[in-house]
Amino acid sequence: MFEARDIAYRLPDFGLSLSLDLGPGETGVLLGASGAGKTTLLRLIAGFLRPEGGSLSLGGRRIEGLPPEKRGVGIVFQGDALFPTMSVRANIAYGPRLAGRGRGERKKLVEELAGSMGLGGLLERMPRDLSGGERQRVALARTLAASPSLLLFDEALGSLDPDSRAALARVIRLKTKDAGLPSLHVTHDAAEALALADTVFMMDRGRIVEAGEPRRLYESPQSLVTARYFGAGPLLPLRGSEGGDWLTEAGRFSMRDGGEAGRCGSGSCLFFPSSRAGILPESAPAMTRNSLAVEVVESVYRGSWTGILARVVGLQVEFRLELDSGVRAEAGDRLRLGIDPESLRVLGPDRGGFSPPVPRCRTP
Repeated sequence: MFEARDIAYRLPDFGLSLSLDLGPGETGVLLGASGAGKTTLLRLIAGFLRPEGGSLSLGGRRIEGLPPEKRGVGIVFQGDALFPTMSVRANIAYGPRLAGRGRGERKKLVEELAGSMGLGGLLERMPRDLSGGERQRVALARTLAASPSLLLFDEALGSLDPDSRAALARVIRLKTKDAGLPSLHVTHDAAEALALADTVFMMDRGRIVEAGEPRRLYESPQSLVTARYFGAGPLLPLRGSEGGDWLTEAGRFSMRDGGEAGRCGSGSCLFFPSSRAGILPESAPAMTRNSLAVEVVESVYRGSWTGILARVVGLQVEFRLELDSGVRAEAGDRLRLGIDPESLRVLGPDRGGFSPPVPRCRTP
């Protein structure tokens, strides 16, 4: 179990203030734009920086005052940082050797780790003779060989090709789950976060604005920061409410609870995940509510599906939409989408923290 409580750290133009926890075997992902504080938090946990306030606990033991080598924290960087003059075997055995483990014990540990990670035939190779994905596997094996209680990954998959990235992500999840190791990843890549995480921590300006399981954050975000980052659907600026409907520049929308209408405020938007929208046939009767006219900006065939970049007619609002391969839509085509009212959500201006309060707005 890892816990960070009320961690505070300040630079002249930046302040970090947050709490989070990870259970045994839980994979957390810190997601956010550059400058959000993701790597700063990792450096605080690893011991490369000292927090100005708060506590860090690992397995019930306070670690914020300990040097990095005493914390029981392993870290894997984007660059593999292998020792170039050591073989794969020697790299993996480095930590156990420093810990004073015997030669026979080291040999058994190295071969077990290498075999489980597809490195069994590479133990006598030098790092220069490995692919990028193989080097990152060695870096992970070397970190695991030191028996950490927490694993940190700083953009560890960022330099890999898509196939190597997906393969190593599977290895990481398998090894950490099997060992009951909590792990925390830093990434800019929303797709990587969805594939890896048990819990996504969405960061913005040194704070966690939202946290939860990936599907919930993707389909039902509580924060404009989250909705914008995942890009799972359009954000329609709100003008107000009337008769239980939400009013936007793109039309009227009724939610599952019309009684909520009236809580919007300046900067608020109406959101829905594009996966919950369907294309209405041309023969369908005109809808006065819960429909959206869009123009196809770009269409890319992906085999079993077609990826569409759509722009809301009359607004500079673009979003991605996936269509069945049997549906043809080319750049310049206009479509009308029917929106599931259960999926509609009002998002207010983000002020940090969870579910920021949204002031009431005027009706026209």
